[in-house]
Amino acid sequence: METKLKPLRKWEKLQMTASERRKIMCSVTFHVIAITCVVWSLYVL
Repeated sequence: METKLKPLRKWEKLQMTASERRKIMCSVTFHVIAITCVVWSLYVL
């Protein structure tokens, strides 16, 4: 599976409603916290 990411400045702003944006932000935040917890627990062990 190969993906080619466009340079950041060429990205188009996605048309999203406020609720969709909030849902994505909540999901991203949750995953960041979860990954942080996993990394921290591995570090502590």
